[in-house]
Amino acid sequence: MEGARCNEAAERSKAVVDIAERQRLYGDVASEAARRIHAKRKARAEDEDELTSKRFHSRRSEAEKRFREMLDEHLKAPLELTWPEARMLMREALKKSPPDLDEVSCEIIFGEVKSEDGERRLAAFADVLRRAPVEALGPELSFDQAKAVAVTKLPGGEARLQGLPPQDLRRCWEDWRRVRLAEASQAFEAWLQGCVFLEEAASDPDALQARGPAFEALCKRLSTDARYVRLSPVPRERIKLIVGRLEEAAEERAANRAACAAKAGGSDEEA
Repeated sequence: MEGARCNEAAERSKAVVDIAERQRLYGDVASEAARRIHAKRKARAEDEDELTSKRFHSRRSEAEKRFREMLDEHLKAPLELTWPEARMLMREALKKSPPDLDEVSCEIIFGEVKSEDGERRLAAFADVLRRAPVEALGPELSFDQAKAVAVTKLPGGEARLQGLPPQDLRRCWEDWRRVRLAEASQAFEAWLQGCVFLEEAASDPDALQARGPAFEALCKRLSTDARYVRLSPVPRERIKLIVGRLEEAAEERAANRAACAAKAGGSDEEA
């Protein structure tokens, strides 16, 4: 096709009297033809490169899948191993490892499998914390206490947590405790609404400032309830809730007195 275009250009160039103009015209057409041929060759080469790349990635994905299966078959706890240790345990199996994977690639895949194992173990620990009833596992427990309770309900027990960095376990516990403390605050606040023994403290100005014998006696009485104890890690929040309820009780008492006084005044006027 490009040759036909050149021939047509040659015929047109014969009709041009000026030799220089005829040469320029033919040169332009020849350049355009060369550009088109180059573009086609480039596109064909890019298609071949893309096909080759897809084939390579397909083989690579299959090789990675096979190597992961080998790791799963021969290593029961990859999180607890280093790559040299894993390689030693798999020295015979590695002789049959996929040829498309070099040593570096195998180590990278092992690292990914190890991270995934750690994520599964950490998720199992978090799930036990979440599912445990607050009566058995409350936010007032320390990290070590909560962990000791959790492992008794964790499939595999203490061994399931081996290899996990302590800071990851603690961060998981902190996230769980933050949620449990928020729930405990709501439960404590709701319980205070129904407490009938706040009257004495509510009438004491010092108690409204979270001080004095009346406030201390109230806290001592409240401390016999688990809802009070669960807020031990956040004593300021607990005091804030108690004082807030005392202020409400004091306002309610003042409003009742005002209503009674108004009613009494109305009765006197009628008399």
